[in-house]
Amino acid sequence: MAAFRSEVEVETFVGLINETRKAIGAEIELHNRLLENSRKKHEAIVNRNLEELQELTRWDEAVLEEVAKWEDYLERATGGLAALWRENSETLTMSRILELAAEEQAEISSLVPELDAERLEFQGVLAELKEQNDTNTMLLRRSLAIVNYSLDVILGRRAENSVYDDKGRRHDEGKKRFIDSQA
Repeated sequence: MAAFRSEVEVETFVGLINETRKAIGAEIELHNRLLENSRKKHEAIVNRNLEELQELTRWDEAVLEEVAKWEDYLERATGGLAALWRENSETLTMSRILELAAEEQAEISSLVPELDAERLEFQGVLAELKEQNDTNTMLLRRSLAIVNYSLDVILGRRAENSVYDDKGRRHDEGKKRFIDSQA
């Protein structure tokens, strides 16, 4: 059973939980924008549109600056909750906030379902964004590997034709180069 809280304490808790929800809502919106942009990046990578990819990356930087502002806002709100609950703000997690709020008076505990739903939505958006970014990273690495292989072929540095010297080091013997590597 939760300790009795004064009306002012309850209002403070409700206010801080609502500030936390406000920050999470803003972050959900911003991360959805990043997800949409990541999908556009995927298309730019597949279509080999480097200019669009660069523009989308610059756009991401602007959104990430806004994310950082909301992260600070969220940290202040959860820091206030940590102080009220006498918890360490460095280790206070959203799960712990939900647990502690659920044990409070009805005015506070009634906010738990909405806060938990927003937490789950945010986790879903983050997971989808990570998956899309991982796919884009893999595509970029494959593209880079193809470019490097092409350069190696042009410069006569194909690994299949390399041999090892008596110290185990690889070197090319008498490879004809089409383009001088200093060009």
